[in-house]
Amino acid sequence: MTKLASYLKRYCSINYRVVFFFCLSFSCHTAATAQESHSSKNILFIMSKDAPAYSQVADFVQADLRASERPYTFSKLLKSDRLGLAEGLNDADIIVTVGAGATEVAMEKKPSQPLVATLITDSAFSALANNYYGSTAAALDAKVSVICLD
Repeated sequence: MTKLASYLKRYCSINYRVVFFFCLSFSCHTAATAQESHSSKNILFIMSKDAPAYSQVADFVQADLRASERPYTFSKLLKSDRLGLAEGLNDADIIVTVGAGATEVAMEKKPSQPLVATLITDSAFSALANNYYGSTAAALDAKVSVICLD
């Protein structure tokens, strides 16, 4: 069992696990449909670590969105891949960060695309939002969304 699955099993009922993954898939789909074009949307996943718990989040969302009518393409990068990130951020229509470290890497670039931060605590998100956007409200106004662990 992955660390994410173990964490979710230990601390969350099945209903909360389903809600977490539903919210993440819904956030990606909503961000894609809010954009005008009907072309394929490129979703970039930035992972804090090369660990199964982080990859599982991206894999679940990819599987869920592939079942939709809208075409999606997916990319996965580690936060440490600075060269890949520069190109990936330019090509992405939607950015999904998995973990606080990945969220920080994305926020410091202040992307114009929608950003969905996941697997991050409320306090870590607030600190990053204050540091890079001036406030949580300003980050949310800049198309940054968050699905907090707590």
